[in-house]
Formats: sequence, structure tokens, C-alpha cells
Amino acid sequence: MPAPPQRVIDRYFSSNGDGDISLKQWLLRSEKEYLRDLLIKHKGGISLAAKEAKVDNKTLYRKMRRHGLHKEGFKDLG
Repeated sequence: MPAPPQRVIDRYFSSNGDGDISLKQWLLRSEKEYLRDLLIKHKGGISLAAKEAKVDNKTLYRKMRRHGLHKEGFKDLG
């Protein structure tokens, strides 16, 4: 399960206290980590990951492509 928002914020400030990244960069990094965690949990299963993220499969594939994530890389994880 993805971390609650406060834990995400706390982790961000503990690892990058200088705040030298933009909101857009932080959001992209957070989205990639969230998707990566879902794909690990579901062993690359697109339908299950998309359902948990509350997006359709096409949206999940688009976001994965944006972040360079490939479902095959998650099949043996989890």
C-alpha cells in the first residue's frame, strides 16, 4: 500500500531538506515511486495495479511509459 501523504512529505524533507526541486519534479518522482510500488505489489499485473490506482489500463500504460517502467521488470518481484 502506498505511504500516507504525511509520510511521503516527511520522507521528502528528511532526504531532501534543501527543497531544491520544483513541485513538478517532486510530483513526477512521487508518481513514479507510487507506480513502481503498485507494480511490485501486483507483479507487473496491469489490470490489478490500474484498479488499485483507480485509473484505466490505458492511463497506467501511458504513465508507465512516461517514467520508463515496463511490466516485465516486475513479474518476479513482490
